[in-house]
Amino acid sequence: MELAFEGQRFDDLRRWNIADKPKFNIKTAINFDRGTNGKPTNIQENIIIKKTFIKGKHEWLPINYKDTKIFEGFQQNPGW
Repeated sequence: MELAFEGQRFDDLRRWNIADKPKFNIKTAINFDRGTNGKPTNIQENIIIKKTFIKGKHEWLPINYKDTKIFEGFQQNPGW
């Protein structure tokens, strides 16, 4: 169960406890033109998506509500 969703970037970042770092929450694209010699010129980096990671909430997946009602005292994961 620990390696569920292995290889999925967000799940890996969350498992490694680095998903809250700003550099991992920004997806960028690099646009450039090709010069006559084939090398890139006019390089620009543009932000495509800026994710919001809530520390304490997105570190855990929510447990199905019905499952939390099976036993008295069985609590939902933190933040959910």
